[in-house]
Amino acid sequence: MLYKLRKSRMKRIETALLSAELTKYLGENRMGGYGSGCVGERELITNLRFLDVRWLTKHGLLKSKGVKTLSWSRNGKPWGKMEILVEEDRIRLIYKVSRNDGPWEDKDVEIKLLKTLCRFGGYQYWFECPVCRRHVCCVYLSNTWCCRHCGHLAYPSENEDELERLRSKALKLKEKLGGKYWIKPKGMHQKTYDRLREAFLEAEAKADDALDEKLQQLDQRLMSFGKFHP
Repeated sequence: MLYKLRKSRMKRIETALLSAELTKYLGENRMGGYGSGCVGERELITNLRFLDVRWLTKHGLLKSKGVKTLSWSRNGKPWGKMEILVEEDRIRLIYKVSRNDGPWEDKDVEIKLLKTLCRFGGYQYWFECPVCRRHVCCVYLSNTWCCRHCGHLAYPSENEDELERLRSKALKLKEKLGGKYWIKPKGMHQKTYDRLREAFLEAEAKADDALDEKLQQLDQRLMSFGKFHP
């Protein structure tokens, strides 16, 4: 019975994936679809190099003045590096950049560091966005260094429809359960396992309902397409 249900679900998913092939015939070519890398004309933050002041603080890179080296990686491969010169109230970013395989250019960018007092002592660091001057935790290298708002950047979740969000939620819950949701992971409390398992099954059921609705809409579009294109 379980095998038949899984086989039926895979068949429905394969049918749903065919909708991507049919959109060009149904007049639904849209910018910003799932996996396109942007929401409309907005760049995704995951496509850009960035600095997080919380990460720099956690790893002690702002405790002392001097030059530090920071490297990025993407999909397990090197994705650039820069030197950070930490000063009293600012950092300087020293790196090279090449656009469209052109010549390398030396860059020396200054970003101000701000501090606010914490309620129970100590203080918290912030960046000052070079564009809007607001206190921000992260700055991104788009055309220039700026915050997410000034760069008109989007989170990946903004690029997902209801079905994709539910599937992403179910996948995250399944990963928390160790992949095999029907077996309690070693060391996990029974109440925690029961809560996560119930949330996973609920997300799966909602994703199935959303997929059914999407397939019904696809059937209706195909029928309408057949009427006008015999």
